[in-house]
Amino acid sequence: MPRGIGFQTAGVFLALTAVGMFADERSDVLTAACVSTGLSVLLLLAGTGLRLPRSGEAPAPDSPKGDEH
Repeated sequence: MPRGIGFQTAGVFLALTAVGMFADERSDVLTAACVSTGLSVLLLLAGTGLRLPRSGEAPAPDSPKGDEH
């Protein structure tokens, strides 16, 4: 499994939870929904940052850049 996929998965599930909180207009969870949204964005960005190849590092074998025939 690629690096960072756990962070991205957690971010997606947290974003879906936040969307459910925003959809319920009668409840008082706006603050929790905003915090969940911010945390999900941070998790998604952290996961994406971990998946990017570092300078001088060879691309992963399953990436399109590694298939130069």
